[in-house]
Amino acid sequence: MKRLVFLLLFFFLLSFKSFTKSIEIVNCDYEVFTSPNSDDVKAYCVFKNISDKEINVKLSVKLVEATEGFDVSFCWGKLCFPPMSVNEIWEPSESLILQPGETTGQNDFYLTFLPNGLVGSAIVEATLYNKDIPEDSIQLNFRLISSVSTVSELVEKDIPLISSAEFVNLASLGYSPGVASLYSLNAILVNQIAFSDKIDISTLPNGIYLVVQNRPKLRIILLNKF
Repeated sequence: MKRLVFLLLFFFLLSFKSFTKSIEIVNCDYEVFTSPNSDDVKAYCVFKNISDKEINVKLSVKLVEATEGFDVSFCWGKLCFPPMSVNEIWEPSESLILQPGETTGQNDFYLTFLPNGLVGSAIVEATLYNKDIPEDSIQLNFRLISSVSTVSELVEKDIPLISSAEFVNLASLGYSPGVASLYSLNAILVNQIAFSDKIDISTLPNGIYLVVQNRPKLRIILLNKF
């Protein structure tokens, strides 16, 4: 009986194609911050062949979500691609050939993020994989953020600071009827509220928020919810 169990286990293990991980991340800018009116910023990713054989590395990349109006694109090898659309998967035909122990250059793979004067964030998923053994892969997640760093920076830019416990009249501050997005100061989306004139903030936890409307014109206030 023991011999039968051993044989079954042996053949079960043989049914899986074994492989050794060959790709290792050396340095990757997984999270990049910028301000709304800045020029484009880049998120670089450098990786290495840690196997004892030559490998062909392929890429699959997808823009998972992004604030409307952001431009997010990428370069792979010698090719740079146009801005991506949300949920569109890009798989360049070109592969990067790495010898044993070889590391990619800084410009072999990077994302380019242009906020176009808007506040918000974008999330990109990417997979690096061995062309000959696709399951030999590494998944990467990038977060690109357009925000402001401190309350004092906002006040210096003449961004209004409003304190309230229940309601804020956005119409009186130049907002158009529609949807306002509430962000933490590090650009994490907290809530989106449809409004005609006022928004009800009574259920929000106390703290400092950015109230943003990107369309038809960028509007930002600092909200001190108490």
